[in-house]
Amino acid sequence: CLALAAAIGFFVLRGDPLDMGAAPPGRGAERTGALVVAGGLALVGCVLIATLLAVVERFRARAASRPVSAPMRTWSIFVWLVSWLGASVVAQALVSQDRWSGLVPVFHLLAVAIPVFLLVRIATAGIAGGSRLRLWGSISSGMVLSTGLAMLVEFSLLLLSAIVGFLYLVINPEQAVALQHLATRLQEISTPSDAVNLVGKSLTSPGALVTALAIVAVITPVIEELAKSVPAWLISDRITAAGQGLWVGALAGAGFALVEGILVSSDATYGLGYILVLRAGSSLMHILSGALSGLGIGAMRGGGGRGRVAI
Repeated sequence: CLALAAAIGFFVLRGDPLDMGAAPPGRGAERTGALVVAGGLALVGCVLIATLLAVVERFRARAASRPVSAPMRTWSIFVWLVSWLGASVVAQALVSQDRWSGLVPVFHLLAVAIPVFLLVRIATAGIAGGSRLRLWGSISSGMVLSTGLAMLVEFSLLLLSAIVGFLYLVINPEQAVALQHLATRLQEISTPSDAVNLVGKSLTSPGALVTALAIVAVITPVIEELAKSVPAWLISDRITAAGQGLWVGALAGAGFALVEGILVSSDATYGLGYILVLRAGSSLMHILSGALSGLGIGAMRGGGGRGRVAI
């Protein structure tokens, strides 16, 4: 991850790292997005290195410390919130300034990472969830394993849908002709309003609305929630209490939220500050749902029965 991040950064910043004004229209946004992704890869690489060091510590048979974070003070929470909002505002202000747009990735990454850190810090305060290996392992599993599984399953479903659609068109050639005719008409349209008028009825049909609702509200959330629970399931035989499961699940959800937040917002330019602020809500959802999944797994392992997981 670090090598890939360095390679991306090298090719993007071969010129002046701060001056992107010479880039063609739209090119500056692409370079900024690439730097954000490179920073995200570097962050994942650092977490993986921390996990590796914890593994080495375990193999050396050193006493495994069990980190317990104290509850955050009100003033500390306030400082972190101000820092997060400030990073979002600065990122929004600089994204339209060609001379300083090279600094956008720094504030962009801070605006994504700060709320994740703050939320997971609050969620795990006072809980003795396990060793440093379990801490870093949970975060890195959420970053790499959970996001990778979710993307793999979603891509597989997308590919399957494409295959089913292709077979449907083969069986019903008149539908293929209608789609080709629609594509030809869309190419002839010069204004977005005309395009909306042309395909509006199809997009607002009951079948299209039900399909979109099923994808957004059912299929995607189920895939992501199952993926985020994988780290807790992998070590469920070593989880002995509900609090430990909550701790692992919240950390895995934080890793998932961090990677998703970076990837989703990396190509944002217009309204970047608003997008970064809204990402905090998604981070809250991922951490909370991951913690609840882990809580159920921990409760089951602690003698609560399999019903706790279902609940």
